[in-house]
Amino acid sequence: VDKGAIRHVLKGSKIMSPGLTSKGGCIEGEMKKGDAVVVMAEGMKYALAVGILDMDASEIRETKKGVAIDNILYLNDGLWQATAPKAEVADEQKSSGKNKKQEDDVAGADAEITFDDEDL
Repeated sequence: VDKGAIRHVLKGSKIMSPGLTSKGGCIEGEMKKGDAVVVMAEGMKYALAVGILDMDASEIRETKKGVAIDNILYLNDGLWQATAPKAEVADEQKSSGKNKKQEDDVAGADAEITFDDEDL
């Protein structure tokens, strides 16, 4: 998705076609409605969300409007946090050099990933 869509996706919004068809967005391949897809953010290394296509990829490119992907799992939602490999998240935060912080839950094992404004 393009940079303008990132904040909305991180709040659980559905992914709209313009976020995929604009200059910063991209939709590759010939995926079909109902296919599971990984959503990548413009300029970012890791997945932002996982979703289900609401229309074929060709239709998204042609119409350039409407809901393209149902957002079923997004960065830092409850399920994402429950399944994230804790050691890898902590290592990534330390090596990135950016202002990312780790917050411990009661058990002291969960990590929170945050973005600086320049990342968005």
